[in-house]
Amino acid sequence: MDGISTIYHKMNPIFIYESVVLFSIGIFENTKAIAFVRQRGLEFEQNSEENWRLNPHIL
Repeated sequence: MDGISTIYHKMNPIFIYESVVLFSIGIFENTKAIAFVRQRGLEFEQNSEENWRLNPHIL
């Protein structure tokens, strides 16, 4: 689709439309798939419970 780009963070695809991240799906060792939404400028990281959380300190 026009206007949608894909980048990769820690081997997970991140789909971006007009500089806003739409969603990304991470596949973990337990095969759970977690979808999340974030705004541009915020970073995310995986915590010990294998859920994504927003981390505004990592840019």
